[in-house]
Amino acid sequence: MAKFIKVKKVMKAKRVQRLRGSQDSFRSLLMNKLRKEGGRADLKCIIREQVPKHIMDMMLAVPLHKRAGYPVARKKGSFDPKNWQTVEGKKVIVDFSRESWLPDEYSQGVKSTNKLACKKGGNGGTYTVYMNPEGRTFYHKWQVEDATGETYSISHGWNGVVRLAQLTLETMRLDSDASFFKLLSARERAVLPKISEFYFAVVSARRTRSDKGLKGIATVQTAFKSAGVDPVWYVDAESLEEYRALGLNAKVGGKLTPARNMALRDARKYGKVCVQSSDDISQWEYRHGKKAEDRSMDALNAAHKAAEHYVISPVQAARFMVAKMRAAPEEVKPKLGGVYCLASCSRTFAGDVESRYHFCIGDFFVDDHSKITFDENLTLKEDYDFTCAHIQEYGSVMRINRMTVTAKHYSNEGGACSNRDAKGVEERKNIAILMRKWPNAIFDHRRRQNEVNLRWKEHCEEEEEKDEGRTRKANAKRGRVKPTIRKRSSSYLPLKGVLIRTCKKALSPYIETRLATVANRTMAAVCAGSLRFTDASGTNRVYSLTDARYDVMKGYLTIKCQQLAEKPFLKPGIKPKTSAKLAKKPLVKPKTSAMKDLQELKYQQDEVEATINRILPEATLDEKSEESFALLMDGFLKHLLKKALLKETSAKSYVRAFSSLFKRDLRSYEASAGEEYKTLIKESPQNKKAHGQYNAAVSHFRSFYQVMVNR
Repeated sequence: MAKFIKVKKVMKAKRVQRLRGSQDSFRSLLMNKLRKEGGRADLKCIIREQVPKHIMDMMLAVPLHKRAGYPVARKKGSFDPKNWQTVEGKKVIVDFSRESWLPDEYSQGVKSTNKLACKKGGNGGTYTVYMNPEGRTFYHKWQVEDATGETYSISHGWNGVVRLAQLTLETMRLDSDASFFKLLSARERAVLPKISEFYFAVVSARRTRSDKGLKGIATVQTAFKSAGVDPVWYVDAESLEEYRALGLNAKVGGKLTPARNMALRDARKYGKVCVQSSDDISQWEYRHGKKAEDRSMDALNAAHKAAEHYVISPVQAARFMVAKMRAAPEEVKPKLGGVYCLASCSRTFAGDVESRYHFCIGDFFVDDHSKITFDENLTLKEDYDFTCAHIQEYGSVMRINRMTVTAKHYSNEGGACSNRDAKGVEERKNIAILMRKWPNAIFDHRRRQNEVNLRWKEHCEEEEEKDEGRTRKANAKRGRVKPTIRKRSSSYLPLKGVLIRTCKKALSPYIETRLATVANRTMAAVCAGSLRFTDASGTNRVYSLTDARYDVMKGYLTIKCQQLAEKPFLKPGIKPKTSAKLAKKPLVKPKTSAMKDLQELKYQQDEVEATINRILPEATLDEKSEESFALLMDGFLKHLLKKALLKETSAKSYVRAFSSLFKRDLRSYEASAGEEYKTLIKESPQNKKAHGQYNAAVSHFRSFYQVMVNR
């Protein structure tokens, strides 16, 4: 019975609809409803998925006085917003949003637009309008100011913005302490800190001068206040009075890193845990569920979707992290706790709930009585340096991979964004400082410009080697039937290149053993399928191209390319003919992008050949003999000439194509006529460049071989 109740409770939690983001918000639903009623033909392109009826009914059921567009302070005898119409008689619906300048006694609504008078027509648009207490409708801010004779600052309607944040928080339906802290173990609950043990700080600057900035401030302040705490806002001196005018507990903190250090000093002065938050966070979330079955994106997304979803307060998030930190098994506990660095944690379902040597983003973190401070030479990416300093001093950090925050980061006006420039000069300046301080931990991001990765080498190499084994086991479980050629943007490994051992030592003993085995051999030899080694789990497996690529990437091996031999069809001493025009024409250096494309094609072709050598049986000595193969090709040519649709030139070209493939791969006749071989040849760049001639040659050989076997 108890088990049944537990299952029922989980199902109920999954049914709760937490509307968040622009697409699922009540306002977005309302706007889409108006567009649909207006006959928008492109509405299917706007809405990514069909909105369930019960969610739309939930939006329509929200009473008008629970919407942000309703007057904050409605005057007695004023016009009722539920009867709101324009002069033309157009119905206006009270909005779920509110402008930061709008006076408290005004209403904000949305209406559908009229059909255009032009030949093309067009309808289904929406328009945001405002209404004064007398029921008059205005379309622009300047009209409202003209009617009242006043000029409204961007923060004039602050009370309405705070009310918007409060109503949004009610819609989110935060999880209770009891339900969320059940996820902690008994040992972790024993060290769960009280709210009074924390010092909450929000680092901000120049956010009071835009509508987005004010709404972000209201959202963060409301999130803390609803949890029973009043955070201290560390702001720049220029904006201090603007923050205090909003009723915030603000003090001068200076620029970004000095403000962070001041908050740390204040927390340590009071003997409390320092919690620092950005001023543009709109939500704190946690996902609790099982690991993904494998590392494919489909499996990760499925695990993320199936996980139990918690929407929590910043205070709950801070207490949860500190409990995890204090319950860590090490004698020296981690002193820094953080959240996952992206808004979605689906990728983390391949690994553990906590990471001990990964980057803790500065948007939201806790510092549990450490001695570390921020480097004030850094104006950006200071959180990378702070994380590295904690790992070096205390041996690890505690990043909760399933906990995320929704923050604007780059797009919000003010704050750290004002330190960035379009050309990325400041970013590169700070990256240079980081790389000088942490040369073995901070590396350039492989894909994103002016970004870095934190990889604490002493531990990341061990984790990667473990991941390599886990990935292989997952692939073996799935049992791929059809061999596929995967495109990768890694370095080109020539099959004729010789693998040379470097002086760098591997942390795992089995890696060292296999390196000694493959050293001073060619890529073609080591990837032929004959070399085997025992991995960390005790499994005996074949050394493959993936293993070679890993060893080269980690710096354990290097490739020494051999000089190319003379073309076999050129006799010694005879040079190829070259026209006088071509000899005089200067060489044009190919573009970098073209070189990369060629390199990628070479890599793919080498991977095809290595796969063929690894999975298909080699030809016997009799099959390799010149006499046997010549007889086979004579029979193949006669078979092709019997086909009425094939000309003699076409038949001979197919024989030449197959002959070149056999002399290159030296696979058995039966394997060369198999489905796997045909699939690999079809996907090879060599075949695509020849417009499918090699695939056609193999197909014809298959039909010939079947006839020959049947005889």
